Amino acid sequence: MSTTQLQKLDFSPEQVELIKSQIAPEATDSELQLFLYQCKRTGLDPMARQIYCIHRKTGNTKKMSVQTSIDGFRVVAERTGLYGGQSAPIWEEGKDGYPTKCTISVYKFKGGVRYEAAVAVAFFREYVQLKDEWVGGQRTGNKIIGDMWAKMPHTMLAKVAEALALRKAFPQDLSGLYTTDEMAQSENETTAETAILPNPTALPSPPPKTTPFNKTYPDKKAILAVLETAKVAGEVKILYNANKALIDNDDAMKSALKKKQDLIKNGGKLIITDKQLDEVIARLNKGDKEIYKQSLNVYLLDDAQITKLENAYIHQVKVAEQIAKKHDKPASIKNVADACTCAEQVMKLHQNNSFIIDRDEELKVYVVDRIKALNSAA
Repeated sequence: MSTTQLQKLDFSPEQVELIKSQIAPEATDSELQLFLYQCKRTGLDPMARQIYCIHRKTGNTKKMSVQTSIDGFRVVAERTGLYGGQSAPIWEEGKDGYPTKCTISVYKFKGGVRYEAAVAVAFFREYVQLKDEWVGGQRTGNKIIGDMWAKMPHTMLAKVAEALALRKAFPQDLSGLYTTDEMAQSENETTAETAILPNPTALPSPPPKTTPFNKTYPDKKAILAVLETAKVAGEVKILYNANKALIDNDDAMKSALKKKQDLIKNGGKLIITDKQLDEVIARLNKGDKEIYKQSLNVYLLDDAQITKLENAYIHQVKVAEQIAKKHDKPASIKNVADACTCAEQVMKLHQNNSFIIDRDEELKVYVVDRIKALNSAA
C-alpha cells in the first residue's frame, strides 16, 4: 500500500476523542496511538466498523489486539492492486464430522502474471471457539464447540486459513492485524476448570437439533429449495439421508445434489469447461477486460486454462499499448490492426493515427477492410 493511500485516512481531534470514548474506551494513550496507526496503515475506518480495538483478559491484566473481519483483509489486499484471488479451500476431514485442517493459497499479480504468493494451513483444534457446557442450570466443567463453529465448521476454518494466507502474502499491509475468527479461540480458557476438553482426541459434538436439512419433505421442489441454502457438504449429506427414498428414484435430483457437493468442495468456485472458457476469452477479445479478474475469482481453472486465459489477457494489454501509440509507418499500423480482436480497437487505432491513415489510400482501405472483417466475425 502506497504512502499516498495511507495519508488519505486521517482523524481530527474531535474524531480521535470519539474513537477513544466509543470504539476504544479501554485503550491507554499508547494503545490508542497504536490502534490509530493501524487504521491509517490499512485504510480501514473504525467509525464504519471496519476495524476494532479489542481488549481481552490475560492473567490479571488486559491486552489489546487490533482486529477486523475477513472482508477487511480482502479490502486491504485489493487496494494494493496486486491481489489475484485465492484457491478453493482444501479440507482434511476428521472422523468426528469436523474438519481437522484447511489449506488455502493466495495469489498475486506481477507484470500481468498471476502467481501463488502464499500457502497457509489452519488446524481446527487450534482455532475452534469453545464455550462452557451447562446442564440443569450449572456449568459441568467441560467445554463444547461454540455456536458458529458447530453450525459452520468448514466455513469458519476456511476464513482463518484465508486470513493466515493473506497476512503471509501481504505482510507489509497486514502484519499485526488479526481477524475476529482467528482470535475467537483466545476466549476458550476463561475459567481454569474448563481449560481441558474431556477427550483430547475428539471434540464433543453439539446436541442434535432440528434443522431444515434433517427434515423429510413431500416433494422434489421443497428438497431443491433447501439444497440451495446448503453451505457445507455435511448439510447436503444430512438432507440426502432424510429424503433418501425420494432422491434415489430421481436422477435429476441426484445430479443436483452432486453438483451442490462439487460447488461446496471447490470453495464456491464453479468448474468451467474448455468451451465455456472460449466464450470468456471471446468476451475478453471484445474489450471486456473485467471478465479476466472475474473469471479468476469465480471459476476453478486448471493450469492449462489459467495459461490460456492469461495469454489472452496479456495479448489485450499489449494491443491496447500499441493502439495508444502514434505510428509513423504504414506497416506498423497494419501489424497493430491485424493484432486487434474487435472492430472498436481498429477504430480507436484509426482515431489515434488518422493523420497517416487518411493520407494513404491503400492503408485506409486496409483499415476499413479490417473493421468489416471483425464486424462480420462478431
